Amino acid sequence: MAIDRSGSGPYPCPLESRRTMTRTLRVAMSAAFAAAALGLVGCAGAGAGAVASAWPEAEAERGYDRPIEFIRWPLTGELASDFESTQVRVVSVKIENSPESRPQSGLDQADVVYETLTEGNITRFNAMFHSMSPEVIGPIRSARLSDAYILPQYDPIFAHVGGQSQVMSRVRSAGVDDLDEFANGGAYHRTSGRPRPHNVYTSLEELREAAIDRGYEATQSTQPLQFELMSEVTSPTIVQLTVPFGGDNTVVWDYDAEENRYDRTQAGTVQKDRESGSELAARNVIVMWSQQSSTSMRDATGARALDIVLTGTGRTSVFRDGQRYDGTWTAEAGAPPRFATDEGEPILLGVGNTWIEVVPSSTNISMR
Repeated sequence: MAIDRSGSGPYPCPLESRRTMTRTLRVAMSAAFAAAALGLVGCAGAGAGAVASAWPEAEAERGYDRPIEFIRWPLTGELASDFESTQVRVVSVKIENSPESRPQSGLDQADVVYETLTEGNITRFNAMFHSMSPEVIGPIRSARLSDAYILPQYDPIFAHVGGQSQVMSRVRSAGVDDLDEFANGGAYHRTSGRPRPHNVYTSLEELREAAIDRGYEATQSTQPLQFELMSEVTSPTIVQLTVPFGGDNTVVWDYDAEENRYDRTQAGTVQKDRESGSELAARNVIVMWSQQSSTSMRDATGARALDIVLTGTGRTSVFRDGQRYDGTWTAEAGAPPRFATDEGEPILLGVGNTWIEVVPSSTNISMR
């Protein structure tokens, strides 16, 4: 086999054939390896004094930039300016929805809104405010049994105007930080533009100040809803959802593909915010079927209170991006409800606000 002795072949130094390698060469090679171990690298025949210096001593470990961690509001998934802002308490406000109360104020700035039945097929809202701080909220009315199930899931400050005594006993036994207007009148005001009892209003700032005065915690770590931050663009398959609460209180949600939202109509009228004039709209609309029954409890008008169970599990349909996702809801104290397909896969929400329509288990919604 021919051996390249020129120094320009595949080896950096001339080599003798293995068969003719002498003991002297073996010793020389051992010495070269020993020199390399001491931080010196040389090569016989590569030129006098051809020595490379040792590796420089590092003064500090090499650092790596961490991935950017985005701070998001837990109930909308939208970006927040800083972490501290997201740690303020959620404020829950009981808002009326009788014809005399419309248009309402502040609902367009709520992160989550529950709509539940009261007497006479009229509905009432429990609005969760967190990422936004409306200056006017109302009209505010009394608590209902459904609140005893909803409130422990968000641990909010609860703003309302009284409630039937047995209802309030249930709400307070759930460990709610209560901000009843009857005991905190300074946080509320009555407007002259509407007759009683449809004229009680407040602001988020007034409610937070009143909560601090009562010694309630001003901050909390709110458990988040589950969002899909990067949703695929799809062709709408459901462009309208109708929820029949009964009588003239049918609610219709029309999907606006350009804005990627659902616009609300009730009793044939587009609902708007009284202050801003903007249409009430939702990024997500969720229908939750629940067990509902009439109780022996009666309000001031003599109407029986409904027990609307919102813990445990039940059937659900989630509407997002013009699509419908069917499955089950699960809810217990300590966290907002979770939604999953019948196969157990999470049904994720689009980033933005959510309206939850709570209907009796026998209700049939319609879509097109």
